[in-house]
Amino acid sequence: MRIVRVIALAAALTGGGGAFGEGGGVRGTSVAAANGVVVHGVDTEQGVARLRSADDRLARGDAAGAAKDLADLASADLSRLVLDSEGAYLRMSECVSQRVAALPPEGLAVYRRLLDARADAALDAAAKSGDTTVLARECVRLPHASAGFRMHVLLADLRLARGDLDGAARALEDALRLRSAAED
Repeated sequence: MRIVRVIALAAALTGGGGAFGEGGGVRGTSVAAANGVVVHGVDTEQGVARLRSADDRLARGDAAGAAKDLADLASADLSRLVLDSEGAYLRMSECVSQRVAALPPEGLAVYRRLLDARADAALDAAAKSGDTTVLARECVRLPHASAGFRMHVLLADLRLARGDLDGAARALEDALRLRSAAED
C-alpha cells in the first residue's frame, strides 16, 4: 500500500511529464546530460525557440527583432534551465540577460522602449510600499531596463532595512555586475 501512495505522490508532483505541478518546484522537462546526470526543469520548447530566434535575428543584423524576442521573454518562466551552446545548463534568466547585454545600442534602445515602463512601475511601487516581492522578481526579469541598476540598489536598501544582509549583498553584487558590464 505504501508503494502505491509513493507512486501516486510522484505522479501528482511530476504531472506525468517530469515537472512539478503548478505553484512550486521545477517545471520543464527532465533530460539526461552528456555525463549521464539527469537534469530537471529544462526548457526544450518555446523559451529555447525564442532564444534561438533572437540569436538568428541578431546574426542577420536585425537587432530590433532580437530585442523584441528578448523583451517577450521577460514575461516567460525564467527559472527553467537551457542547454547553451557550450554544453552547460544555464537559467533562462541568465541566457536572456547575456543576450540583452550583447545587443548593439539600437537593439538595447528597442528593448528599453518595450520594458522601461514596466521597470519604472515596479521601482515606484516598491519605493512606495517597501515590498520586495515584485521588485525582486522584476530585477531578475528586467536587469537591463534603464531603471535596472536603481531597482537593484532599492532592493538592496529594502533588504538591508529588514536585516537581510545576505539578500542585500546579492542585490548590490548584481547591481555592480550590471554597472561594470554597461561600462565595458
